[in-house]
Amino acid sequence: MTDAVPWLWPWILVYPVLVVLLNVAVWGAQRLRPGFGRRTTLTVSVAVAAIYLIWRVVFTIPTETPAAMIVGITLIAVEIIGFAQTVAFTAVVWAAAPPRAVPLSALAAEDVPAWLATQREKGVRENDA
Repeated sequence: MTDAVPWLWPWILVYPVLVVLLNVAVWGAQRLRPGFGRRTTLTVSVAVAAIYLIWRVVFTIPTETPAAMIVGITLIAVEIIGFAQTVAFTAVVWAAAPPRAVPLSALAAEDVPAWLATQREKGVRENDA
């Protein structure tokens, strides 16, 4: 907090508080009606990440020295890769396919070899366990 912008201090918290409240509201709605708000949550996460990246690129690249600029650009590149992963995840789960129904007969097996360990099995010494 600087003396140049004292009016900024309380307003700095508005954006994160609104994002958290929106996510809590969508979570509460999902608890009442499962499946509700999935796309809303995905859209909010991509929008928040995009706003963050815009802020990061426009306001936080250090220009004092060439080394600082290289490190700053490298960190932004890594964050852009993370944003691309968020977008890819959103694209994958946007229209999730319903699970296929598997008949129980397909799950039944004729012979399943299994070894069930029990206590005091015949042939096992007391100290081997």
